[in-house]
Amino acid sequence: MNWQCDNKKYLDLSDKESFELAKAQLEEARESRNRYMRDEKTWLCHNRRFYSQIKSKFIEELGKQVFNVLKSIGVNEKTAYIVVSQIALETSWGKRIFGNNIFNIKGKYKGESVDFTTHEQLKDGSWIKITDSFRSYPTVADSITDYLQILKEKWPNSHKALFSSPPDAVDIFISGLRTGQAGGYATDQSYKQKILSINDQMEELLSVSSFFPTYLECLGRKKELQQIIRSSS
Repeated sequence: MNWQCDNKKYLDLSDKESFELAKAQLEEARESRNRYMRDEKTWLCHNRRFYSQIKSKFIEELGKQVFNVLKSIGVNEKTAYIVVSQIALETSWGKRIFGNNIFNIKGKYKGESVDFTTHEQLKDGSWIKITDSFRSYPTVADSITDYLQILKEKWPNSHKALFSSPPDAVDIFISGLRTGQAGGYATDQSYKQKILSINDQMEELLSVSSFFPTYLECLGRKKELQQIIRSSS
């Protein structure tokens, strides 16, 4: 699926200066697009560099933090991206985080828990809404540490894949979670596909901290785009 360059929802910025810059970039993109359409009858950009404020906020406030922590303890880059993708899925891009539990792990942590509603998929594929207890952590760092320990105990193949670098490390990690199965990480039978879909965007989202490269790419200004990617990585 492709997106047109003038998708207005990406201009909803609170910072006035950034908003004005975005408007200028957008107008330039529109003018260039119109000239291009007169000649080529089309103007479509790849959708991977488009992302909303919600995704941008998630990356800046949580995604990069988790990614850097994982990298610092020896997690390979590919599976570090997939773990951040998993967090995006579990928290709806950071919109639903309770008790600093960014992985939605059930139970209690040092006696602390928080109750909230969630959805679970049954074997027949239908979904039910339930209220359950989930671990509550003092900090996000505690959530990450506990997550790694639980992986090691319950899903050791996934844990091992985090710290090794075979070509299929991502597949090993996700398969090891045994999602949609008894004793699996999640009841969602499409969990793997959802994580992979998010992960398709994650590397770029973590390396590019604004949506302005979108318009530079649309305008064919690839050298400036590459400079932004290098300076923000």
